[in-house]
Amino acid sequence: MTDIDDTKSNFNQSVNNLTSNEEANHTGLAKKCRCKHIHWRPGSLLPLYADKATAAAIITHHFFPISPRTLERWPLTVRRPNKATIYEVAELMQYAEAKLQSAYAYKQVEG
Repeated sequence: MTDIDDTKSNFNQSVNNLTSNEEANHTGLAKKCRCKHIHWRPGSLLPLYADKATAAAIITHHFFPISPRTLERWPLTVRRPNKATIYEVAELMQYAEAKLQSAYAYKQVEG
């Protein structure tokens, strides 16, 4: 992950007012918060660890649509620092790719 600059929001605005601070918190550019917002965007570097919402966004972007609740049923290693559920992104990506490769594939015909 890259270093986080607490002085700029995601849109290169100063983070001095309440609205900008809230935006920065929920885009992962200020201090980490315990919310359900996604702290990753397409085009960003993949984090080492991710919470359920962020992990689901990463899988949806790279492989197939998935909800955060689906991750609870996957056989993944869960870490719980400070009671927060986080997943290792490398393991998550590996399992999602295996799931995609093993999925049934067929050609559609015009009907």
